[in-house]
Amino acid sequence: MAKIKVAARARAKKQERAHTKKKLRTPAPRFGLSVDEAAAAVPTSRSQMYEFIGEGRIKTKRLGDRLIIPVAELARFIDSLPNGETPTLVKGKG
Repeated sequence: MAKIKVAARARAKKQERAHTKKKLRTPAPRFGLSVDEAAAAVPTSRSQMYEFIGEGRIKTKRLGDRLIIPVAELARFIDSLPNGETPTLVKGKG
């Protein structure tokens, strides 16, 4: 009976430590995105993203065989896009 209580206390302490570790952990900032993640963030298609890369409009980095798009580069690309303006409708046309 005493072994069961000791085991139960040990298990409870272990769960408490695991819970505390999860609480203290903060997510690491993202400095780079995969092509799929960048396409979802813009938002555009994956193939369009590869076209932008091929045209040199988005610069990438390599990590082994992975293609990484730095977050700052993606922000620069978005800032380089023209501003979206809503066209004004002219009465009597269209």
